[in-house]
Amino acid sequence: MSTLKKLLMTATVLTALAAPAHAAENVNGWLVDYYPSVWAGACSASMHYTKNNSSTRLSFIRHYNQDGTSSWGIMLSNKDWKAATASQGNYQVRIETVGKGQPQRSLVKMFKGMKSGGIHTYDGDLSIDEMNYLAFDAEASVRFVNNRDGKVIAHLQINNSAAPIRAVTN
Repeated sequence: MSTLKKLLMTATVLTALAAPAHAAENVNGWLVDYYPSVWAGACSASMHYTKNNSSTRLSFIRHYNQDGTSSWGIMLSNKDWKAATASQGNYQVRIETVGKGQPQRSLVKMFKGMKSGGIHTYDGDLSIDEMNYLAFDAEASVRFVNNRDGKVIAHLQINNSAAPIRAVTN
């Protein structure tokens, strides 16, 4: 995928999350938003986490293209990370998941820093099979680890995340 296309897709996802949603619903505590005016439509499932007066939002994002194809992405946002991510550099991130009664799964993806504080995958970088790494019908957690230095970026509970991911899919 060309750099220009990646940048355009990323801008679209960020625009979708800033634009007013057409409809929203709560699915297992996750906020699922629908944005029909972005591309041929975009959806996100987001969860907010607060720890030590710092708020992090995890979003699973899917946007639809005019040709009927779609792309998946992940965004972690936290305004307290502005200083660290403002350069908009690239980060190789290991995503580790473990669910109750499930083996640990891991995949590595490239993320890009955001001026507003946070990181996001290059849009279209995740397949539906990789998104299924994050879909659980029971207790589960995900760790985002900077591959360069091994530091944990975020460790979050993603309990019952399969239903919101299915809602975004549908």
